Parts: sequence; structure tokens; C-alpha cells
Amino acid sequence: HLLKDGQEITVRGRPTLEILNNVIEISNPRLRIINVPGRRWNPWLALSESLWVLAGREDIASIVPYNSGIKDYSDDGIKLYGAYGNRMRGSYDKIVQMLRKDPESRRAVIPIYNWADVGADSKDIPCNTSVMFKVRNDKLYMTVTNRSNDIHWGLFAVNFCQFSVLQEVMASLLGLEVG
Repeated sequence: HLLKDGQEITVRGRPTLEILNNVIEISNPRLRIINVPGRRWNPWLALSESLWVLAGREDIASIVPYNSGIKDYSDDGIKLYGAYGNRMRGSYDKIVQMLRKDPESRRAVIPIYNWADVGADSKDIPCNTSVMFKVRNDKLYMTVTNRSNDIHWGLFAVNFCQFSVLQEVMASLLGLEVG
């Protein structure tokens, strides 16, 4: 149903179906498996990339055994320019401290996309731009914003798992349920 509302455009020479200003709300983030017609979900890929993000990694060598195609997004064959984990590394403790001090804060935001990405010449500009956390009703809610996200290869293949694992880890660190 979602794809029926898209508009065909050409992005970097490839036909793309674009859906503007869309919100996808996940009611149970712990259900990390989403089957997409025409794509076999690879739990090892999703789990390995989730752990890779949490560890703050940017190297492709540790992820290639689970996703050989990742090499196509590396500019130098060694690392990913836009690796989420590397960009978010060091923020987790600060977010936990902030929300312990002020559980109603609306400032618990981890930026992923930054000023250096504007006009950058890279194969790997971050699609997801920020992660926001809010504590409400003794639960940790999380919002991920993005500038672009491929439903088939990105969102439902790995990003949903990556970010739901992050939410669950952060909720655990705060002693909260997942919202």
C-alpha cells in the first residue's frame, strides 16, 4: 500500500519510487523481522550490522562476511564515510546521563548527518539524519529521522533492526521499557 503513493523520479541515474513526508510508526520495536516481497531477510546481516553500529565501527572488514555488497559503498575500500556507529559513538552515555537527570527532556538527540556531509563527494552519505529519545510514561520512545531511506535494502533489511536494538539497549541502561 505504501509504495502505491510514490512518485517515480531518477536518482543518480537510477529510477526510484519516492514517497515524500512519510511516517512509519513501529508499535513493537522488539519484533525486528519484516518480510519484504522479493527479498529474503538475513538475520545475520541485521544482527551483525546492529552490533557493528553499537560498537561504533566504521571499518568494512568486520562486516563484509555478512554483507559483501558493503564494499560498493566504501570510498577507500577500508571504511564507510557515513557509518552510523562511528558518528554516534560517545553519545550514548551522554544521552543516558541527560535523561536520568531530566526524564522529560526534549534535547536527547544524537545527530548523524552533519555539516560536512553537505555536498560531500562520497558513496556513503548517511540516510538517517538523527535519533531522538524521549522518556514518557516510564517508557523510552525513539524517533529516527532520515533524508532518504530505501525500504527494500535499507529500512526493512537492516535499519529497523539496528535502531530497534539501539532503543532496547538505551531503555535497558535507563531501567525503562521500550516505548
